Amino acid sequence: MRLWAVLVLAAALLSFWGTLSYPFLHDDITMIERNPIVQNDGPLLDLLRKDYWGMRVDESTRDRLFRPLTTLTLIVNHALGGNDPWGYRALNILLHALASLLLLRLGLCLGLRPEGAGAAALLFAVHP
Repeated sequence: MRLWAVLVLAAALLSFWGTLSYPFLHDDITMIERNPIVQNDGPLLDLLRKDYWGMRVDESTRDRLFRPLTTLTLIVNHALGGNDPWGYRALNILLHALASLLLLRLGLCLGLRPEGAGAAALLFAVHP
């Protein structure tokens, strides 16, 4: 079990480690750099009044995603590291590694043999 956990953790971390130096891409720019909620350019209550992109729900022509918990994690990440993409990416990699370990544990709890649970968790860990 411990060997599988180490393998899964290593696979998850090493598979995405190279992305730590990447700049913000695509929706990261709108979601983080241009989002007034994340950039602390308004009251925290806007977290509940505006959508995922920092726009008022009644003004938005976007898909009107409402994800206050996700936005709150972006606010905390911004408070800790500003607009440096490294911190956001590092947290995502760590969360992915944790999810991979949880999948290993779930497989074992469901009665899979360690090899089967380990293979499933490894596949999940390296799959983008």
